[in-house]
Amino acid sequence: MPLSRAEIQKRYRENKKKESGSYAKKERERKRKSYIPVALLSDTEAKKRRKETLKRVKRNNEKKEELDAVLNTESVQTRSNDKGTLTIKLDFKQKRGSKVAMSYKRLKSRLKNLNF
Repeated sequence: MPLSRAEIQKRYRENKKKESGSYAKKERERKRKSYIPVALLSDTEAKKRRKETLKRVKRNNEKKEELDAVLNTESVQTRSNDKGTLTIKLDFKQKRGSKVAMSYKRLKSRLKNLNF
């Protein structure tokens, strides 16, 4: 049975880590840069990081709000002709608890498919 993309990527990373110490060193350095506490940065760098973080958080919150607004609305469409009226109610509200809620990416892709 063929491997999924996730399995292929996982094996690739494992092989890279075993293969050479330089890869692991570069990976540690890359992670280490993002984990420097703000208290250790200069004032200008700390302000810059806080500003960037604030932008990311705001952008993410806006996306979530838009998504919630679309998912928590009801859409009603009516069509009528000489034979009668057809009413279609589309309910996008989430009726299940957070246990069964879809991931953010899946909902986002669905919105793109709906052309909102």
